[in-house]
Amino acid sequence: MRLDYRQAVLALILATGAAHGQEPEPQKPTAQMQAYLDAVERAEAITDPRERCLAYPALPGNDWLPGTAEALCALMAEEISLDEIEKTLDGEDGGKVLDERYAALLASQFQPPAHRDRIFRAYDVFDHGERAGRLAQRWVEQSPKSTYARTARAWHLVDAGWEARGKARMKDTSAQRVQRMNELFAQAIPDLDFAMKKNPRLLPACDRLIAIGASSSDLAQRVGMQACLKADAASYRVMSSLLWAEQPRWGGSLEGMRHLVAMARAREQDNPALGALRGNEMGQEASQHPERAEMAPVLEQTARLSPSYLDATARAVKNLGRYWDSVMYASQAIRFNPRSNMAYQDRARSLEMLNHLDRALPDARRAEELAPKDGWGAYELGSVLRRLKRFEEARAAFKRAMDDTDTRESANEMICESYWLEQNVAAQAACAKEMLAEFPRNGEAWRLLALALKDLGDPGAHDAAERFLAFADPANWTNHAYFVDYIKGWLASKPKPKAATQAAPANGAK
Repeated sequence: MRLDYRQAVLALILATGAAHGQEPEPQKPTAQMQAYLDAVERAEAITDPRERCLAYPALPGNDWLPGTAEALCALMAEEISLDEIEKTLDGEDGGKVLDERYAALLASQFQPPAHRDRIFRAYDVFDHGERAGRLAQRWVEQSPKSTYARTARAWHLVDAGWEARGKARMKDTSAQRVQRMNELFAQAIPDLDFAMKKNPRLLPACDRLIAIGASSSDLAQRVGMQACLKADAASYRVMSSLLWAEQPRWGGSLEGMRHLVAMARAREQDNPALGALRGNEMGQEASQHPERAEMAPVLEQTARLSPSYLDATARAVKNLGRYWDSVMYASQAIRFNPRSNMAYQDRARSLEMLNHLDRALPDARRAEELAPKDGWGAYELGSVLRRLKRFEEARAAFKRAMDDTDTRESANEMICESYWLEQNVAAQAACAKEMLAEFPRNGEAWRLLALALKDLGDPGAHDAAERFLAFADPANWTNHAYFVDYIKGWLASKPKPKAATQAAPANGAK
């Protein structure tokens, strides 16, 4: 992603003829793409989740199973909110009222016309958050023998366990995180055991056992799988959980995923939502490739076969510089997963690269809102704001991005560069010096310091210029090649004064 942004910096300089010139004009899409964008914009103005999903334009050239998109859209609507649950529990016989509501949802899973998997949407609200856990506990206290209440508490505990573990592979996860995850999973097991024995068709209970098994217990996964498939082998949410648990990163295999995809295809007539799982193992393998851009053809094939791995496809084609296609795939990813920070982030980046800054800005804000701990969302927001010349806001976003170790150095570069674009030479020098204290080998910081000290007439400019030449990074900063020639020319025309002082703390950067 860093190279992507640096290409944008160079494009800005080349397009305007100067670092402080005007922004280039937005690139015009084809007539077909413009019609697609207009349809997406109309859809995203709709507030009802199901209607919004249905209103999106179809992915051009898709070969999706008829009815799959509509079936997925039916699962977009929220079945119940935490506010509703709290209000119900505050009322008379609140626990009993919730029991009856959830029992009706479960019954609809097996009655024609089936409303498959709506029961899962009613449990999705019991996430890892403190409020969700508190309300689940209140429900259990009011209905201690309710399989629905006990499953809600277990759902929260399993979600909290995965949150404690994080998304890294097990070998990259600390012992403390693993221990906390296992503690939370252990607390959930008695509730799940109770629910599955008393109410064997309660799919969310066996589904949570599958989730536990993916990280800590093959036995739990097998038991959960057998129970869920016996209850409803055509459940999209169950098959999705099984495929997720079978991913190689959790100890599964692509062969196992292929077997599950075949099982799902055999049930597509019963539930067209299962059509979204076609090619799942193919997309999984491609999305895990370290050079995802190289796997773009495979991911595009997967995305056109079924509405899956759309966010991975958007990122892959974005990394190839196919920004309009990235916008197209990212919009479909947002259609079926409105909480995909990755899709919002990549759509924002692609729109920025196409110079559609006003369109990119709300997407960048949404990306950060959805994943505030992921520095790339704040970084992208800062990037768009910087190009809009809203420098104070941009610096605030980049400072938030510095809280993430993955984006700390890159965001620091952008803060210092913003002073260069503002022509605030003193602040540019101060920022670069502070950055070099932490990142003494950063070529961009040395470039900014050298230029600032040169403009300030500070004799330390020569030392900074020489260090920029030593640490210039044209492979990642494509404008460094230009500045290497510029600095060399300046050094040749301005010999170093005998009394030149050290430009900044060396910190070993010799």
